[in-house]
Amino acid sequence: MMRMSVNKSVAVFLTIIVILTPLSFAESGDDNTNSEQIQITGQATLSLTGDLLPDSQINATWNLEIVIPEEYGTDLLPNQSTGIRSQIDNHLGNSDGNITESEISDFIQLLTNARTWINSEVAGCCMFDYTELTLLSPVTVIVSPPSVGPVISTSSETWSWSESAELMASTDLRTTRLLDLPRTGSLIEEVPLVVSIQEPWEFRFSAMQEIISGEPGSFTVLRAESPVYSTIRIAIGENSPPSVTVSRSGGMSISTPLNGTIYFTSECEDSILETPSFNWRLSNNGTILNSSVGEYDSDGRVVIPVNPAQNGYLSGDILSVDLTCVDSFGTSSSWYENIIIDGQNPSYDIRFIEITSEGIEVQRNESEHSMIIRSDSELFVDVITSDNSNLPVSVQVVSNKSQGWRHFSNDELYFSAVFNQGEQVNGMHLSVDERHQERTNSHWELILNVTDEAGNTVNRAWDIIVEDSAGPVIIPYITANSTRVSPSEPAREGDNILLTLTESFDDLDNILNTLWTVTINGDQKYTNVSWMEAEKIEFSNLGIGIHYVEILATDSLGNSADISFQFSIEPKEGFNLEIIQTDISGDQLIGNTINFRASINNYQSSVGSARACYADTCSAYVMIPGATSSSSGYFEIDADFQLLEVGPLDIRIEWIGNEDGESGTLNLNQSIMVSEQDDEGSDYQVQAFFAVLSVLVILIFLANRLWGKESMRP
Repeated sequence: MMRMSVNKSVAVFLTIIVILTPLSFAESGDDNTNSEQIQITGQATLSLTGDLLPDSQINATWNLEIVIPEEYGTDLLPNQSTGIRSQIDNHLGNSDGNITESEISDFIQLLTNARTWINSEVAGCCMFDYTELTLLSPVTVIVSPPSVGPVISTSSETWSWSESAELMASTDLRTTRLLDLPRTGSLIEEVPLVVSIQEPWEFRFSAMQEIISGEPGSFTVLRAESPVYSTIRIAIGENSPPSVTVSRSGGMSISTPLNGTIYFTSECEDSILETPSFNWRLSNNGTILNSSVGEYDSDGRVVIPVNPAQNGYLSGDILSVDLTCVDSFGTSSSWYENIIIDGQNPSYDIRFIEITSEGIEVQRNESEHSMIIRSDSELFVDVITSDNSNLPVSVQVVSNKSQGWRHFSNDELYFSAVFNQGEQVNGMHLSVDERHQERTNSHWELILNVTDEAGNTVNRAWDIIVEDSAGPVIIPYITANSTRVSPSEPAREGDNILLTLTESFDDLDNILNTLWTVTINGDQKYTNVSWMEAEKIEFSNLGIGIHYVEILATDSLGNSADISFQFSIEPKEGFNLEIIQTDISGDQLIGNTINFRASINNYQSSVGSARACYADTCSAYVMIPGATSSSSGYFEIDADFQLLEVGPLDIRIEWIGNEDGESGTLNLNQSIMVSEQDDEGSDYQVQAFFAVLSVLVILIFLANRLWGKESMRP
């Protein structure tokens, strides 16, 4: 009696624990159990009966069968990882290594008490519309315990239990029902849970839908495969017809061609677990000609191909297409479309007019398969379309002359285009040797596409041959002493000047089939000479200055091109100074200060500095400019000197180069003498002045006496 009382107390205590704590798959802190090796089998079912209307009471049935290997224990007892037999012996028995009938009985009582369903969520079932399910009658629990015998068993045995319960749930005021399934790691969650609901209710949505499979009214939840320990919420709603969407490819808005295949692609949106059936029907004026269920593609769509001619339609008939999408509850949605069968192609009229660079207009015959067009011409294209439907006709012209090149419009298309030679002809993209080879004319495709509203299409293609109408491309350059002339490397007086045309080419002709005329300074040096003569031409006897070159090149068809340019021949580097004028202001007497000014030319191109010097006195340096092809390097020197010596005025020009340090002295060519100051001569001149003055006074006095008022004459 005492033993039974203790066992009942233990059972009640453990029941309270299991109610307050979810059944965990592994005991906390015990990591020795390999869950992958333990096969727990069984199944749980939850059947919701009745209409799941808002604010109502519904009934439910719960059933569970679970089978667990003996190597795996229960979380109702400590040390779960030791296995169920060891748990019973050590915690319900006397730890003698054997399990007795009494110990088995205590285990059955423990498990039965734990499954009393005080809380439907803690019991491992569910919550419905945020509330617990309540028991209508006690839970029926049947336990299949381990067998009596030694704790250590050599055979692989199992223990299990089954249970059933009648439940009641309450719905809230919303139209959508919510079923919440716990995921806490309890033992019950290791077996699949099958949820059944009655029509017209069905599974709608769950964020954990990857672990849910089955039918909309009966689906299975694999809680053990949930990646997180979190409540699994399932939305349940009243069944509604599928939503049908249909698109068509081939044909246009209201018509389709007779001899073409059109494709109807449909999608039916319904419950995630629903796979509706499709039924397509083709009819003509109410007569059903064909029906098909269609097939799902990889994207879950149904595609139906329809060829009107193969299904007995004629031009002018009405193709009626309807689709019915039916779900597993028998509810359906439909779609239909009426399409006019058009068996006639559109017509067109096209004109080609070529206008040359000279303004000459050439009518091209559109019936010709190919057209020869000059590369410098502009081709005008005018297309006018018509159709028996009186609906717009699409017209498009495409070409491979450049990527994405096309012109398009409705009913009429007018445009112009220029067809040049392509990259297969000679050009700068090739090496010098390669661009001198003979090439073939460029061929371009011109494709016309005329399509009516139904999709009937007429195509036509022309071969555009680009005629050689361009002269050679002239690429000259000048070298001086084998160095290419440039602003930084000019040609200079006395250099060996060479005109080189090597980089030139013709678009189609071999360079040997071209003729050349070269004119220098208005004088034709070479006239219609071959490439062998024209490739390199030496210019001799060209002096300093600017020279003008004109080049005319002609290919084998008489197409010509010309180019003109100028280049300069600059003076030599260095200095060649010449005094062209000197001016001296002031008396060239010792002690006087004179002003000296010299005008000087530099006839070569170097730049330097120069100054005027007299004795030990020198002026400030002035810049010596270099001579150019159009002017000499003119400069002036201005200096004041005090004369110190009698004799020739020895003024010199000293100069030095800025870059190479070349220097020199330039002496005056004219003879300028410096005289001494004469003091005695000056006194004599003063005395002579006064003597002359005295004589003049006496002469005036005498004249006055003879002929004036005081005259003695009668």
